[in-house]
Amino acid sequence: MPIIQSYFLFFCSCFQYYIIEVNARLSRSSALASKATGYPLAYVAAKLALGRPLPLLKNSVTGSTTACFEPSLDYCVVKIPRWDLRKFSRVSTKIGSSMKSVGEVMAIGRKFEEAFQKALRMMDETVKGFDHTTHGVCEKELQFPTDKRIFVLAAALNKGLSVDRLYELTKIDKWFLHKFKNISNKYSELKAFKGKAQNLSRDLLLSAKQLGFSDQQIAQAVSSSYFIITLIIIIMSGKILRIITTTIIIIITNGNFSINISSHTNRQEKDKNCHWQYKSVEIVESGVAKVDHI
Repeated sequence: MPIIQSYFLFFCSCFQYYIIEVNARLSRSSALASKATGYPLAYVAAKLALGRPLPLLKNSVTGSTTACFEPSLDYCVVKIPRWDLRKFSRVSTKIGSSMKSVGEVMAIGRKFEEAFQKALRMMDETVKGFDHTTHGVCEKELQFPTDKRIFVLAAALNKGLSVDRLYELTKIDKWFLHKFKNISNKYSELKAFKGKAQNLSRDLLLSAKQLGFSDQQIAQAVSSSYFIITLIIIIMSGKILRIITTTIIIIITNGNFSINISSHTNRQEKDKNCHWQYKSVEIVESGVAKVDHI
């Protein structure tokens, strides 16, 4: 079998790895990695199984590089699993190394924060993003993860728990905790304009958008009582201030040349827009696999 998929457990404190699962197959994660990087893992694995040497294999996605090509990415891809544990009456909501997810989403952004918040919204239509209002702070839930821990983490940051304290409780790498804190800090900046949505500056609105904040999230932060009116003001402010959502073609490079792959993402820019040469059809889809029938 040319591809063995292994899952490792990494302890940051002692820099030790432990193998927790080995599968002689390709999973959903492999397909996601191929789409995100433009590297066709399944195709290359099949050719290797037939005895073809890696340097002679052409990359079927790029069409102009060999399978030895290592892409250089200027974007971030985030994968988040979806759990439908509430549909199982006797299943524990605690999350560990066992497989409990029923699907997953992939989001693309220039920054981790942007891709992360996009992925959270795709995971569930009721989720606005890294939202601290849906769950309260519970140290036990931070220490022993459940399917909703990410929102407990958002509430903890909003309450002022430090990155060091959160690391003690969660053992989540501090790099990620600092990224989560960036989102929480930006929400606090927006909240300073509560009841004054019309006074939001262009720089603040743009920076929030580039951290993955949706119009609903921004309206939630600055709304005093009339949410719908505030939401309309936010949407109109974005248009007036020329904060435009553009469709960007994902490009991978190796330092010498660039290659387009068949992925696109939406991005908030200052004055740019995407102009297509030909008539085209846009197919909009979102969501994940769900356990709809038990």
